[in-house]
Amino acid sequence: MVEKASLRKPGSEDALEEYKSENTLKHSTRRHLVNILASHMTEMHGRIVSRQQKEKYALGIITLFPSLKDPFSPKGYASFKKKVTFQ
Repeated sequence: MVEKASLRKPGSEDALEEYKSENTLKHSTRRHLVNILASHMTEMHGRIVSRQQKEKYALGIITLFPSLKDPFSPKGYASFKKKVTFQ
């Protein structure tokens, strides 16, 4: 889901290539990718996205980009109120 959503927007292919070559993402690339996915979430689920939907996207991100997992959280990502964060 995350890969399909991100590939529909310009610049997301650069993020996949950067990850493949460096096994990580620069801060600016990570922010761009999160903005793409946040836009996709609001397009698909409206302005108020449920916590479960946000967690599905977070799980999709760390599945596609395993080195972005947060080593200090049990699930690999942390969710704070309305904001899902990644390391």
